[in-house]
Amino acid sequence: GHRVVSIYTNSHEKREGSSEKYFLPGLGPARLKELFYNYRKGLLKQEIKELDKILAKEKPDLIHIHNYFTPFLLKAVRKRIPIVHAVHDYYYVCPNLFKILRKSQKICSFPLGPACLKECYPPDQYFDYVMRYISRESVMDADRIQVFSKYMKKVLIRNGFQEKKIKVIPYITDTPLEG
Repeated sequence: GHRVVSIYTNSHEKREGSSEKYFLPGLGPARLKELFYNYRKGLLKQEIKELDKILAKEKPDLIHIHNYFTPFLLKAVRKRIPIVHAVHDYYYVCPNLFKILRKSQKICSFPLGPACLKECYPPDQYFDYVMRYISRESVMDADRIQVFSKYMKKVLIRNGFQEKKIKVIPYITDTPLEG
């Protein structure tokens, strides 16, 4: 058996039912400007210290991350504990999350890169692009990447993710009934 310990970064995620719950809002979704502001104030270092305390207490064999956006989280624990990152959507490969070009409304075949700046990012959102790119690079560094369809696996590979790290585990899977 195993025991699940949840670390939440958004207050609306903090649900009843987990065996252990911790809340670290400073490690949750953040824009680049907020990260730099929090880093300058030392808030990010405080959150990482709190995370280190939780990890020392709980001694996990594995960290399974969903919808993580703060690159500093992986850097803080990557060398000590294996990380599996679940990729649910296009966040790490598309600035507008839909893989549709904003100007032409056609399906996008570009990997995340300079073409995105031209096609989908207005100049006032370039910091968001940089943050997305940094997040993508840190997710690529995870030990294993979990996706939920063969299509998403192909999208990630097209965007530079290593095929050997990607495992497809569908949301719905037939299992034999016991009994």
